[in-house]
Amino acid sequence: MLPAEAIITALDAIQAGAIADMVETHRLDFKRQGRSREDTMRDLAVAAMCFANADGGTLVVGVRDRTPGRGAFEGTDLDALRVSRRVYELTQPSLTVDVEAIAVGVAQVEHDVAGAGLAARLGIDAQV
Repeated sequence: MLPAEAIITALDAIQAGAIADMVETHRLDFKRQGRSREDTMRDLAVAAMCFANADGGTLVVGVRDRTPGRGAFEGTDLDALRVSRRVYELTQPSLTVDVEAIAVGVAQVEHDVAGAGLAARLGIDAQV
């Protein structure tokens, strides 16, 4: 599996305006959820086989390949256990894959009309 730092760096680059296709590597691939769950499962199984036949890798589902910035993050409603099971069923020999569901930087922040907030956002850090 790819180190978490490499995945975060790639996601940060996409958020900053890069296109997912440009930050993919031989060990990192971005996928979006397809027209149907079964289409998506087949696509993920094929990608998993490709990684298994090479150096291994990480698939991140819910990211558009050719859309820059925040618009690239469309998310997915796939169940991690179901993905793991379906990849196992669709591959020969059967592949056991680790699937982890994560949230990608979604936050709702209300404007503090009273001005009581003490922190201001500067770049990626909150500063007091």
